[in-house]
Amino acid sequence: MQVVSIVSCNGLGKVDRWFAYALEWAGVTAWRHCDVGNASSEHGTSRPRNPSGGLSSSLLVVMLSSKLVALLSLVAAALARPLRSDEEAVQKYATSTQLDDQTVHESCKREMAAPDQDAIQSYKRELADDEDAIQSYKREISAADEDAIQSYKREISAADEDAIQSYKRELAADEDAIQSYKRDISAADEDAIQSYKRELAADEDAIQSYKRELAADEDAIQSY
Repeated sequence: MQVVSIVSCNGLGKVDRWFAYALEWAGVTAWRHCDVGNASSEHGTSRPRNPSGGLSSSLLVVMLSSKLVALLSLVAAALARPLRSDEEAVQKYATSTQLDDQTVHESCKREMAAPDQDAIQSYKRELADDEDAIQSYKREISAADEDAIQSYKREISAADEDAIQSYKRELAADEDAIQSYKRDISAADEDAIQSYKRELAADEDAIQSYKRELAADEDAIQSY
C-alpha cells in the first residue's frame, strides 16, 4: 500500500483537499496529513484545524518540500495507474485473445474435421458401391462368358459332329466307289483274261493246223 504525506499549516485547505482528491483518483488508497500548526497527524480525509494559524519560514520550507514530494508522488502514482491499467488490460486482452484463439482453433478443427470425416465416409460408401458394381459386373461377365463358352462348345460340337458324319459318309461313298471300281476292274480283267485265253486257244489251233500243214508238206517232199 502506498502512503503519501500532505503537510499543511492549519489543516486541509482547498489546495490540500485537491491533493487528497487527486491522490484518491491516482489510486493512492491511504494518505497521512501532518498539520505543523497544531502538531497533529491525521489519516484519510479528516480536516484538522489550527486556530493560531502561525507558520515560520522553516516550516514553510518543510511544507513546500513536502508539497513537492507529494506532487512528485502524485505524478508517479498518476503515471503508474494508467500503466497498471494498461498492463491489466493487455493481460486481459491477451488472455481473452488466447481463449478466443483457442476456441476458434478448436471450433475450426471441429468444423474442418467434420467435413473431412463426412467426405471420407462418403468416399468409403462410394468405394463400397464401386466394389458392389465391380462384383456384379464380374458375375455378369462370368455368366455371359460361361454361356458364350457353353454355346460355342455346343456349336463346335455340333459342327464337328456334322463334319465327322459327313466325312464318314464321304468315306463310305469312297468305299463304295472303290468296291465298284474293284468290281469294274475285276470284271473287265476277267473278260480280258478270258478273251486272251480264247485268243491263245485260237493261236494254238492255228499252230496245230500249221503243224499239220508242215507235216503234209513233209510227206509230199518225201514222196517226191
